[in-house]
Amino acid sequence: MTLLAVIRLRGAAKKSTQVNYALKIMGLTRVNHCVIVKLDEVMKGQLDKVKDHVTYGEIDDATLKAMVEKRGRLEGNKRLTPEFFKEKKITLEKVVEMYTEPKKVYELGIKKVFRLSPASKGLVSIKSTFKQGGDLGPRGKEINTLLNKMI
Repeated sequence: MTLLAVIRLRGAAKKSTQVNYALKIMGLTRVNHCVIVKLDEVMKGQLDKVKDHVTYGEIDDATLKAMVEKRGRLEGNKRLTPEFFKEKKITLEKVVEMYTEPKKVYELGIKKVFRLSPASKGLVSIKSTFKQGGDLGPRGKEINTLLNKMI
């Protein structure tokens, strides 16, 4: 099971309604928002539509753990505290494992979207693809270095 981190890098101006709808379905309503998705046929089609507005790649467990710990939020924009883990009788590692079935995570009350800060030292270009030396589109395992700059 492959988990992808999808980060929105471009704003809402001059986009087709299909692209806006695909971003809305994923939960990427603003720039620097990130969601974790499972790679399947439906998601491949959605990512193909929005590839000129987002960057995505395979997220590793260490980066996902750091992201949940520092940027994970509950309903009402509350942080994930040790009290929350005690109350639900669950550990941070267990929550990270649960991302293979995202509905279980959302049932705990954890939000789908991670609000990240802009990348430290900035991005290269949000007008060209990663293969061309920019930041958009698929980037494979390199997504982890970008996420660590944004956490």
